[in-house]
Amino acid sequence: MLKKFLLNYLIILLFSLNGCDDFYNFEANKLDKKAKELIESSELTKNTDEKINILSNALKKIEKIQSKYPKTKIARLHRKISKISNLNSEIDNLKILSSKQKLEKKKTENVNEIKKNIDLAKVEFRNGNKSKSSLNLLNAAEYSIKQIGDTRTKSRLSIEISELRFLLNDKEKSYENLLNSEKYINEIYTDMPKKIKNLSKVYKLLHFLNKKDKQKKVEEKIYLIINNEITNNDNKAVAFLEIAKTNLLIKNIDKVKADLKKSSKLAEKSNTYLDIAKILYKINDIEQCNLFLNKAKVTAKLRVQEFWIVRELINIAIFENSIHLNKKSNKTLMEAKKYTLKNLDGRIFIELISAFAKINNLDQAKELLNLMKPGYEKAMAMS
Repeated sequence: MLKKFLLNYLIILLFSLNGCDDFYNFEANKLDKKAKELIESSELTKNTDEKINILSNALKKIEKIQSKYPKTKIARLHRKISKISNLNSEIDNLKILSSKQKLEKKKTENVNEIKKNIDLAKVEFRNGNKSKSSLNLLNAAEYSIKQIGDTRTKSRLSIEISELRFLLNDKEKSYENLLNSEKYINEIYTDMPKKIKNLSKVYKLLHFLNKKDKQKKVEEKIYLIINNEITNNDNKAVAFLEIAKTNLLIKNIDKVKADLKKSSKLAEKSNTYLDIAKILYKINDIEQCNLFLNKAKVTAKLRVQEFWIVRELINIAIFENSIHLNKKSNKTLMEAKKYTLKNLDGRIFIELISAFAKINNLDQAKELLNLMKPGYEKAMAMS
């Protein structure tokens, strides 16, 4: 009796398993048929995005075969011919093509808008509407920015367009350009000094546009970047000087002094000390200005290469001459001359001769000129 029962059970089990296999094969083949129909349908459409959508649906059905019916004949065939991998690869290539097509379309649209605004500018100019003509040219310039890849350039040009719109009393669009510029600035990840410089310009224009709340947010962003993203001390000092220069332009002297104090504690290079001195002179702190001029000279002379020592001393001397420290300026250039004679580089000879000429010490300029060998550099120095 037991043997008969077990035999019947085995027969039922075998029929059940065969029935399952048939069912799985049926469902897998049904999904495969739908996938094939979708793939054939994709070949009939010319729209790339539509192709991607159709093939993605086909891929889902083929992936479903592998996940739900992996032991079926069609699933094994798909694995053998790398069906999923090939379809994924085709979709990826179509996505690249779609991206290129969209860029090309956007480029064509931008070029058309540029031409349209230039034509409008010509019409307005002929009609005597110079202000409207200028605004149309700025519209054209705005569309041309979209054709540029470098975010630093895009941010700078957006700021310049904003400045021009402000001068033409187009304040609403000027503000829009500033917001665009800030968006581009946010995409700058490496050149932190440029990032701070451009953000400082945005900060300044927001002041003139009387956008106080937004100006405050940009100011906070500037200090956050300086404190958290810039690691080199001298670079931090230069960044503080950028915002100090901007605060000087908008006559916020208390903030200028605070920025200078931070910068002076971090500065390490001659050029940075010189820039601090220039701002101190503009706020009439002559004593501190002289102190930082001396620091600039001492630091310049610590450089290893004579070429850079001379160039930095020249920069200091030219500034000294511009603030009427004529004797000091001449003395600084005479120090630079000593280093020049150690390194007979024609380029630095030209710069030093030009500097002596600017401070009206023509005797020294002539003496250095006579020391130069005939050639291109001497011709440049003589001109």
